[in-house]
Order: sequence, then C-alpha cells, then structure tokens
Amino acid sequence: MIRLVFTASPKLFSRLIRWCTESDVSHVFIQAPDDLFECDWTIEATFPKVTRRPAEKARHHVVCEYECLFDAKEALRGIQKEMDTWYSIADLPAQFWWIFTKRFFKRWARHPFRSLSGNVCSEFITKWFRASTMLPNTKQFSPEYTTPKDLRIYAETWPKFFKKIG
Repeated sequence: MIRLVFTASPKLFSRLIRWCTESDVSHVFIQAPDDLFECDWTIEATFPKVTRRPAEKARHHVVCEYECLFDAKEALRGIQKEMDTWYSIADLPAQFWWIFTKRFFKRWARHPFRSLSGNVCSEFITKWFRASTMLPNTKQFSPEYTTPKDLRIYAETWPKFFKKIG
C-alpha cells in the first residue's frame, strides 16, 4: 500500500512554513513498501535531495496520512527522473517570497530567481500527482505554487483516490 503522509515538526522552519501557508502541515512525502526487504520506505524531497530512506526515519510528527487508491506505482515511474535532484537551499528564499505574498497580499508573485531544477516536498508530490493518468484536475497545480496544504485538500476532496488512515 502506497501512502501520502503529511507531517508538522515543532522546529522553527516547519512552524514558519505552517504560519506562511496558514496550515497545520508543513511537509509531505510518499511511503511505499519494498517487497524485497519487507519494509516501508519513504520517497521525499528533503535536504539535501529527493531521496529514498527507511520509513521509521521519516515518520515523525505525522498529522495525517492517506492510502493511495489509484495506480501510484505508474505515477512514480513517471517521476523517476526527479530522484536524486538536489533540494536547493538557494531556492528557499524564493519559496518564502511567494508564500509570504500569498499570505499577506492574497495573490501569487513570481520570484525572478526561482529555479525549478530542484525540488521541495510539495513540488515533488505535485509532479507525482501530475504524472498520474488517473488523478483528475492535477494539471491545475503548478509545482512552483502548490503547498502541502493544497495537496492535503486535494486528497480530502477525492476520497475515490485517497482513503484517510486513522
């Protein structure tokens, strides 16, 4: 079973993301079983890059999670090229720029130096959603502007494709 997991760390960076996005979640990742090693792994964009690691090392401060009821493996194959892309520290000020403008001015503003070559968690998951041929209305999501909150709302809106766990 492949899961979409949302977390909220008590660390300052996580609290800042939640404050700027007016959300109770600040991070999102994919949890998938590994039949060969009989354990679960996460696939996530976290410093320093998009990587895979044992689930027990990533499952901290879980707020909610959803079982994926669509062919999530097909979509994962579609974004395989995103694996090992670097999480760009230089892009973080740009991320906060657009989150800040959305929070205070209620509109998106593009940062002129923003690069889409790296991934942050919501960009990576948005690309995964868009790679799926089964999920409806995913082309409306821009990887650059989508937040963990937006992804959670999407999962809650489509119970046909995401089953809330717990």
